Amino acid sequence: MTAAQLIVLRHGRTAWNATGRFQGQADIGLDDRGRAQAEQAAEVLAELAPTAIYSSDLSRARQTAVPLAARCGLPVHTDERLREIHVGSWEGLTIDDLLVQLDDDVKRAYLAGEDVRRSPTSRTRNGSTGSASSWLCFGPSLPPLSPSQDSGGRARATLRR
Repeated sequence: MTAAQLIVLRHGRTAWNATGRFQGQADIGLDDRGRAQAEQAAEVLAELAPTAIYSSDLSRARQTAVPLAARCGLPVHTDERLREIHVGSWEGLTIDDLLVQLDDDVKRAYLAGEDVRRSPTSRTRNGSTGSASSWLCFGPSLPPLSPSQDSGGRARATLRR
């Protein structure tokens, strides 16, 4: 059996990304720029000849995957375990809105990049269940994965703001 190559593509820009709002699992679609980014990424990634395309069930992820799927003649398989982390009451807030609300210890930890609970009703990155890591471990039947050396960088370069 040969190793598969896993290519991970972040969704294109949304209006909430443009205004610096936490999206979490809010179902926010792509804006015009995000749709253009999805088309650009599809052009580059289609050259890698993917054999399957998986996406979160959120519209911004599906809208990013569809142009690639169309170019490759493949369906988009959706799975809610590929959603972004649940941020609870942080959804829709900007970082400025949030920093006013956080106590000093949580604010310091968050700004230092530590894994903090996003709100009293959310999860931490490490505490998420039903996440992408569980999808990789227990999700679709995938052959063994080998890291891609250029696809991520090419996609990031294509989607650079």
